Amino acid sequence: MITPPRTPLPCHYLAAFYAKQVISLIDVDVAMTNVNRTILKRITGQSFEDAELTSETALKHLSFVDTKPELTERVEQNLATLCTLFGVEATFGPALGFLVLMNVNQGLNQLVDFVGGYFEDKALEKLMCDVSGLTATDVSHSLSVLQQNGVILVDRYLNELQDITIPASMLYVLTNETIESKSQLLQHVLCASEPTQLSTKDFEYVDVALLQGYLAEAVSQQLSGVNILLYGEAGSGKTALAKVLAQSLSVPLYEARNMRMDDGFLSNEFGAKSSDTQRIQYITMLQSLMGGSAMMLLVDECESLFYSADTHYSKESVHRLLEQNAVPTIWITNYVDQLEHSYIRRFKLVMPVNAPKDEVLEKMSRTEFKGLGVSSEFHVQLSKTPNLTPALLANASHVARTLGVKRNLAQGVIEDVIENSLTACDLWDDSMRYQAELAFDMSLLNIKQSGAVLKQINHAVATNAPIRVLISGPPGTGKTALAHHLAEQHKRELKRVLSSDVLSKYVGGSEKQIARLFQQAHRNNQMLLLDEVDSLLTSRERLNMHHERQVVNELLAQLECFSYPLFAATNFETALDSAILRRFDFKLQCDYLSTPQVLTLYKRTVSVPQLSTLETAQLSSLSRLTPGDFALLTRRLRFSAAHEHRQLALAVLTDENNRKQPKTPIGFVK
Repeated sequence: MITPPRTPLPCHYLAAFYAKQVISLIDVDVAMTNVNRTILKRITGQSFEDAELTSETALKHLSFVDTKPELTERVEQNLATLCTLFGVEATFGPALGFLVLMNVNQGLNQLVDFVGGYFEDKALEKLMCDVSGLTATDVSHSLSVLQQNGVILVDRYLNELQDITIPASMLYVLTNETIESKSQLLQHVLCASEPTQLSTKDFEYVDVALLQGYLAEAVSQQLSGVNILLYGEAGSGKTALAKVLAQSLSVPLYEARNMRMDDGFLSNEFGAKSSDTQRIQYITMLQSLMGGSAMMLLVDECESLFYSADTHYSKESVHRLLEQNAVPTIWITNYVDQLEHSYIRRFKLVMPVNAPKDEVLEKMSRTEFKGLGVSSEFHVQLSKTPNLTPALLANASHVARTLGVKRNLAQGVIEDVIENSLTACDLWDDSMRYQAELAFDMSLLNIKQSGAVLKQINHAVATNAPIRVLISGPPGTGKTALAHHLAEQHKRELKRVLSSDVLSKYVGGSEKQIARLFQQAHRNNQMLLLDEVDSLLTSRERLNMHHERQVVNELLAQLECFSYPLFAATNFETALDSAILRRFDFKLQCDYLSTPQVLTLYKRTVSVPQLSTLETAQLSSLSRLTPGDFALLTRRLRFSAAHEHRQLALAVLTDENNRKQPKTPIGFVK
């Protein structure tokens, strides 16, 4: 058993060991522990109080022969080249050589670890000064330059001799090749991004032209500090978009990963203590070595890199990286709210990549499921699934094709895959939605205004103008259906809002809900339909509580600021606050169906080409029918025999009409 020395070991002994060994023990297949024991016996047998002891005198105690002189010569040459490439003093080469030896020679590492705290104070600094002939200031500067360029990783505390590490990939190049350029140092760690079959046409829901144009100029002009942040929900196509941008510019794209698969095994490329540190070092090294090259870098799921700042590395170094990086870099995150503003403002472009709209998803669905025999109606219905993303479509396509199913079976598999994935993420929305029982027909909408008004409203929705339309009238006259029809006709997403969506039992809660709802609609470029709006905009003269009036005030303020089409429907226009009327550009009044409309809708619902004289007369006497009544009739006919349809239809419509007749007051009328 060897006992460590009682007095501190001068760094001269370690320097002497390095000077004699250099790199000669890298390839020696011997039991390093035994070698270390021999060294310790020789070192610990000496007097360490000799102030005249130097590296030269210490060498007398170490008489090892360099068994790999050609390897030693190559490494020394590479170290000198490395110093030249990064503008470091050439005499720092031997000090860098010690760091290389500490990283590749486990025997030396074990020796240093064994002696540990028995070295004198600042042993590492003194050793580097001793073997390089540089001052402590010059040594510190050289280490800083190499650290900034990703050649070495320095532990922020730097307490131990093992606190400086070198990437394994760089060690391989240093000891196995002859270095001629910076790019050679990265050839074993460049992770090329996998190509994609998508094109810029698949990302019409993003401002691709801006991204593409800016990146093209950045690469062409070799601009520095070019960073783009793409953010949005998971699976919305951010990574695929980055690949498409690189491919469209014919520029290679490399990914900054924290782990690599080498021969089927995970490798910790940089020997870093955390994956975030590992990735930051990779990015820093690549930015330094590949500056000026026509390439781009992709940093996926980047939020943890910023979150770990000031824990594993300094926030200042991240700021500097974003301001000075030489290679255009695309950063991707699903959680942009985790990034501090000091980071976000350093990105040249910040672009949201939200889930595409229904029409884009429908197009993607047709592409993904081509050849599976899926019906056209299925594509349309699937595209309306809330929270659906391109990634989910791709997963469902993969499963269906793997199983070899087609048509109805394929549709079932696709639905299951998407529903199960969304359910696991707590994103499956199975809430009830508006479903029109009858196909909307504008000719069956009976409004008191002229047809020119409808043309103006239609044009405003087509151009996504901030029009505000109030639709009033009896229940079932088509108020809600009109808003849905216009949205569907012009491929606009319509958000239907009921009082239950915004009213809160807490004071001030309703106002916050209203503000949040309008903000989300604006962010998602949605039309709004405030259904049964009288429950929200009740006349303030009828309200007694202050917080109730505040809800009306908030809603009125949001109405004035909203910049997309907005519709409001009510059965009780007279109950609305007087201030509401002047805030709407158009006020449509829907009325009961006219006699010709009743006859047309009756023949369509009962599926008869001609009406009998009795049917015509009876239907003509019904003056309070609405499309909603015929929707009710459609449901009732499902439960009756076909031969009873006409008789049942007249009875149902008559009952509904009579139910709406004004109540006759009891008593004498003056």
